[in-house]
Amino acid sequence: MSAKFSKLLFNVSIASFVSISSLAITTSAFAANGNDKNNSTTTTSSTGNGNGKGNSSTTTGSTGSTSTTGSTGSTSTTGSTGSTSTTGSTGSTTATAPTSKGSTSFSATGINTYNGTNSALSASVVFDYLSNGTLAVTLSNTALNGIKDPSDVLTSVFWDYAGSPLNLSFLSATAPTTFNASGTIGTNVDLKAINEWKYESITSATGLGGDMTSGGTAVSQKYGLGTAGLGIFQGGGGQQFNYGVISGYSSNANNPVKTGTFVKDSATFLFSGLTSSFDITKIGNVRFQYGTNLAEAYIVPKPKEPKRKVPEPGVNAALAFMAVGGLIKLNKKTTKILKQLS
Repeated sequence: MSAKFSKLLFNVSIASFVSISSLAITTSAFAANGNDKNNSTTTTSSTGNGNGKGNSSTTTGSTGSTSTTGSTGSTSTTGSTGSTSTTGSTGSTTATAPTSKGSTSFSATGINTYNGTNSALSASVVFDYLSNGTLAVTLSNTALNGIKDPSDVLTSVFWDYAGSPLNLSFLSATAPTTFNASGTIGTNVDLKAINEWKYESITSATGLGGDMTSGGTAVSQKYGLGTAGLGIFQGGGGQQFNYGVISGYSSNANNPVKTGTFVKDSATFLFSGLTSSFDITKIGNVRFQYGTNLAEAYIVPKPKEPKRKVPEPGVNAALAFMAVGGLIKLNKKTTKILKQLS
C-alpha cells in the first residue's frame, strides 16, 4: 500500500509540474529570397514564473534578416529593419517632332534696278501645315550673289488666303544663324524676342497698303511678315534692314550693309490659330519685298501653270488608229489621181 501511494504521489507531482511549467513555442518564418520581398518572423514563448502567470516575448522582424532573443518577463520587441537597397531608373521621354500634313511653296527671281545695283534677286517661301495644328513659314534668300546695298536685303514677305480670314497668332521667329561682315554672331536666335520681325494682317479688301511717301506699289496682300517698317510693321529699332535675310556679302558691298546684322539664308516663323477648315492649297499671291521702303525692289512668283489633263490610254489608241486610217485613205486617193494623170 505504501509503494502504491508513493507511485501515485510521484505521478501527481509530475502532472502538476507539467501543468505549471508548460512550454509552448510557435515560430513562423519566411526566409529571405534576395528579390526584395519582406521576411517576417514571430516567436512566442511562455515560461512559468511560479505564480501561475506566463511571461511572453513577441518578436516581429520586417524586411531583411532579424535575430531577437526574448527576455524573461513581459516584453514586446519589434525587430529592426534590415539593409535594403533598391535602385530605380527613371525613364526618359522625348517629345515627338510634329509632321507635315501638307505644304505649299513659292519662289521668284528678278533684278534689283533700284539705286543702280542691278543685283540678281532670288527668294522662296514654304508654308507647312504641321500635325500639331501650327503653321510654319520658312522664308529664304536663295540668291547666289551676295548683297551690295540695303536694297538687296530681303526684309518682308506677303501673301493671301482664298478662304475665310485666318486668325493667326504669332508664336515664334527663329534664325538658325545671324552674322555680319566679321562672321557669325549667334545661332538659333529668337527674332521675336529681340523685337525684330513682326506679323500683321488685315481683312480690308485693299490689303495691308503701306507707306507710299517714296512711291512704289502698295501691298495688296492681307498677311505679312517683316523686319522693315514699310508703314505696315510697327515697333523695333535701329536700321530697318537689320535682321533681314541675305545669302552673303558681295566683294563690293557698301558700308551700311557691312556694319549691319543679318539672318543668314533663312528664318522660320510659327503660327497657331488654324481651324479644321484650313486648306494649305488656298495660300497664294505671294510678294517678296526688299529694302526699307516700298519704292525699292520686290519680286513675285510666276503664276503656276494648270495641270494638263492627260488623255486616257484608250483615247490615245483611238486617235492613233484614226490617224493611220486617214493616211491609208489619203494614199489610195493619191494613187487614183496619179493613175488618171498617167
